[in-house]
Amino acid sequence: VVVAVGSEPIIPNIPGINGGLGDTVCLATDVDLGKISVGRRVVIIGAGLTGTETAVVLARDGHDVTLIDMLPIEQIDSRGNTPHSITAVLRGMAHEAGVKVMTGLTAKTITKDAIVATDADGNATTLKCDSVVLSMGTRPRAAAANSFIDCAADVFFVGDCASKNGNITSAVLSGFYAAQNIF
Repeated sequence: VVVAVGSEPIIPNIPGINGGLGDTVCLATDVDLGKISVGRRVVIIGAGLTGTETAVVLARDGHDVTLIDMLPIEQIDSRGNTPHSITAVLRGMAHEAGVKVMTGLTAKTITKDAIVATDADGNATTLKCDSVVLSMGTRPRAAAANSFIDCAADVFFVGDCASKNGNITSAVLSGFYAAQNIF
């Protein structure tokens, strides 16, 4: 059995999200798939690859986009297994598209027209916006994956259900290696 149940988005417990997603707050994947339309002023929480890719597309479509993240860009880009050449090109595209990047900020509150974030010293910054897009990563669907542990003599876990730091390349590779191990 090859288990590929994937992951689920991380949705933090920030006042204004109200335990889920609403009119003001959405997921980057929903924006990318065209399921959600965002307002003119957009704040994206999470400046990793997905958040930055979403920011570039929105900025090129005429939105005023700000990316915020707790970590410095260098630290964000050094995580995972994406080559520096790819992250450098993506960062350049974001800059050319006019995406504003603010690091060292933690989202604290979301309202219908703003997000309040604080820096490491507790200083608050209010960013006016029409939409907040979450791109804070994913977590493996461990419970769903673990339900398959004893269902067969050989069980292989692949993709996002097996790794917290995966991407499409590592997911495909883990599936390929699982297939090789079967034969």
